[in-house]
Amino acid sequence: MKTNWQDPGSVEIQSSFISGLQEAVGKVEDAIGLQTTAETDIELVETYIAATDRYRIYQVAVGKRNWVASPAPAIKKNGSTITTGFILDYGGGAISLETAALSTDAFTADFTRTNNTPVILASNVSIADAGVIITATTVEAALQEIVTAANTQKADTIFLNLRGCRYNG
Repeated sequence: MKTNWQDPGSVEIQSSFISGLQEAVGKVEDAIGLQTTAETDIELVETYIAATDRYRIYQVAVGKRNWVASPAPAIKKNGSTITTGFILDYGGGAISLETAALSTDAFTADFTRTNNTPVILASNVSIADAGVIITATTVEAALQEIVTAANTQKADTIFLNLRGCRYNG
């Protein structure tokens, strides 16, 4: 069973679309057990919207986004920590300033983000209906055990039960 996502087509993006997507992403992150990485003094670069809306939104590079709430990100303007005058976008790894900055202002951030290293616990993985228990603790090793089990048992379909999520592939 999966969510019945509907393509909104070319209509206005509603906050409920984003809320639903955020919830789904959170569930996937929980299911695969993403780990985190602490980052320090990472540059935030201006996100250009229009000539009339400059120096207001700053974002980290791709691969440095998806900040966690705790510990709280620390934002620096010209090397000094600031705590007001902006809104954090944790998912986008960005800040939106309440008042536009100067073109000479530089922003950096210290934050902890999710990374692409999931952890699979042996107790959370099994192949149903085949009598095979996966004992691996990494994704790579678990996939190898699954392939071996499938080849050995000549299974047509493997059900991977990962922290309550079922993969049928």
